[in-house]
Amino acid sequence: MANKFAKAIISSLAAVFFGQPAHAQETLARCESPAGFANYHFTGIVPKKSSGFHEDKISNAAFSLVQFGNDAFDIRFVDATRKIISANEDGGTVVEMRRGKRDSTFAVIYPGSTIEIYTFYQDASGARLFDLMQSKGGDDLPIHKSSVMTGACSEFSPKLFATK
Repeated sequence: MANKFAKAIISSLAAVFFGQPAHAQETLARCESPAGFANYHFTGIVPKKSSGFHEDKISNAAFSLVQFGNDAFDIRFVDATRKIISANEDGGTVVEMRRGKRDSTFAVIYPGSTIEIYTFYQDASGARLFDLMQSKGGDDLPIHKSSVMTGACSEFSPKLFATK
């Protein structure tokens, strides 16, 4: 397991530093607008009265999971300014954590500030969904929070799930 994890990190870093040919990429999932709850920490610019658990959402947001070759991945998302941001290009490393018959999980690590866990899954009714768990903090971020949100997915590639 540790070997697979190290291999995934190395290939993700290679993709960030050396790039991948455009023709070698495939979109595995397209998802949008997660909503749920966040615990805002009483630190940084968050006043005591605004800290604690609150409903949270990323309205009008779009997320795509992209695969390059066999082992390199990227999460692309549309931010509040309506620009497409690549997790890899934004300093993150995307690592495949597990892949099952109906779900796959990927971690995005932004050293010193943020960890995101994306789980893409098809539930028993056939609905395509994703969960986004975030832990944001560190000395460079003014708002620290931990959150769990769920959103709908419009597209899943057959390659998103294990075929074994």
